[in-house]
Amino acid sequence: NGVQGSTSFPNLTVSPLLWAQEPFDAVVLSGGRAERGMGSFAKELQPEDSVHVREYLISRANAIKAGGGRAPQPAAPP
Repeated sequence: NGVQGSTSFPNLTVSPLLWAQEPFDAVVLSGGRAERGMGSFAKELQPEDSVHVREYLISRANAIKAGGGRAPQPAAPP
């Protein structure tokens, strides 16, 4: 559901990379943040896949905003 599970990973729903496809692709497809641990996914994703990933992250960001600005918490185990 796009909820950040650990504080050691960036919250992508607030990333400025979501503002435009080109910088998003520079990271996801071209390895623009490899020095920070985010390697290229060009072997696994086509450019249209990257568009869909970005659209999903934007939809999650909007859903979180609509819910009061906080990511929903995972349900407690039964």
